[in-house]
Amino acid sequence: MKPILTALVLLLSVAPAYSMNIDSITPVLTFPEPEPQPATKDADGINK
Repeated sequence: MKPILTALVLLLSVAPAYSMNIDSITPVLTFPEPEPQPATKDADGINK
């Protein structure tokens, strides 16, 4: 009986930890878009 009670207590104590919503605690990380590469001004830049 004691192992069954121990398993039940462990299950009931661990279950709330898995159902906790932490999305409101951690911020959403956003990064800016990278700048575009400069265009080549001469025809030699295309062949490089």
